[in-house]
Amino acid sequence: MHIYSSCGLWNSSARKGWSFLADEAKGGRLLNLDGSSTFEKLKLMVYEDFGIDLTMVNLELSYLPSELINTLESPPVIISNDRQVKKFLTYVRTKPSTRLCVCLQSKDENPSREAHISVLVKPISTNKTLSGMKVMMKRCVT
Repeated sequence: MHIYSSCGLWNSSARKGWSFLADEAKGGRLLNLDGSSTFEKLKLMVYEDFGIDLTMVNLELSYLPSELINTLESPPVIISNDRQVKKFLTYVRTKPSTRLCVCLQSKDENPSREAHISVLVKPISTNKTLSGMKVMMKRCVT
């Protein structure tokens, strides 16, 4: 089974819920998984295909089953063991457009730290820019 994956970070906004902001510089990768894939095998595949030094960063694998949940109260599903890999593969069989999201974090960072940043939001329908809107973003990329 082919799984599309990309590096980036999760963004949560009061208006749109959760979304994944892909790192365009890292691009995407197409992974090939089967029913016997394990969490360790999946992690190694991601490290190799994205050219990530596993001694320097931790990675978090996740996805958002948007047909089931997409609210602020329902964050992305984190994959952290073999059983969750199997659940992900079962879900992707019926929703092949589901992306495997890869968040990277330096090994010397606190994994539960969140960054609060100010952003500029430009609505599509107008030319007005809203500044200073607070957005909670889980910091994943170093």
